[in-house]
Amino acid sequence: MIIATFVYLNTNIVSKKELICFNNRDKAKWLADISLFYNQYSHKKNRDAVIHINMGIEPASLEPIHLVTLACLIQFLKDNGVTPFMGTYNKRVCEYIMEDLAFQKYWSGGLNHVELSKSDNIFNLWRITDTEKDLYAKHVEKYLRSNYFEGKDLGAVSLCLAEAFYNVFDHAQAKGNAFSLLAYDVDTSILRGAICDFGVGLATTIRKGHPEVLHDAEAIRLSIKDNITIGSTARNRGLGMGNIVNNTDSIRILSGNGLYVKNDINNKTVQIPFTFPGTLIYFDIDLSTLEDETLLDNFNW
Repeated sequence: MIIATFVYLNTNIVSKKELICFNNRDKAKWLADISLFYNQYSHKKNRDAVIHINMGIEPASLEPIHLVTLACLIQFLKDNGVTPFMGTYNKRVCEYIMEDLAFQKYWSGGLNHVELSKSDNIFNLWRITDTEKDLYAKHVEKYLRSNYFEGKDLGAVSLCLAEAFYNVFDHAQAKGNAFSLLAYDVDTSILRGAICDFGVGLATTIRKGHPEVLHDAEAIRLSIKDNITIGSTARNRGLGMGNIVNNTDSIRILSGNGLYVKNDINNKTVQIPFTFPGTLIYFDIDLSTLEDETLLDNFNW
């Protein structure tokens, strides 16, 4: 992997460079902007671009979905010959992203994960690699158990994360552009996570294996059914996406111009008015109803 620096850029020289502006943290608008910039910079190389976050956006309002898609966009820009900088218009957000979440270390330091020193509830950005795809799930499970849920069964959490990471390598062909980030809300006991890759895309991969499927929304719906497989790897048994859906309280899966939504109100797939590069999975898991671990130490076989 080629290492290049991703740094702050003082506002007094921003005028000389192209701007990538995020003016709204609304999820639909943010994802549409990510897709727009992806398309724009697919045809631009050998230039500098400054990422500008609107002053009205607060650090606390940025959720895992915003941060992982931003990380994928940064990686895409660098892979495509564009040098990205973080502008200092919104200094609080810049400091949060670059210092608190240590984004700079992922590209200037070549790291796949950086532990946070200023937060006890955010499991920081993790670049999903083939050799570490199991490690992050186990890391999160261990942390939750030791800090909040001693004696509770966290198997569903670990399974959900592991299946999501395996999905990236079974389907995505992301070539290093895949990230995840989780945050735990102590007040509501909600674990909120997002996993994103700028690879081939789940919908495209499913439609390639099932040519009778004509639309991305239909392809995503098909992907969560049991025993659906595209044979992308020897491991793939077609059960991963269904496991992720079944072990989350709410989830959205976005790929191409298809979106699957499951929550208390909806369980549906829809076509969206823009095309998302790759695949995005973001979900909530309510940890307030965790059951006690079942101990078998004294079981007489």
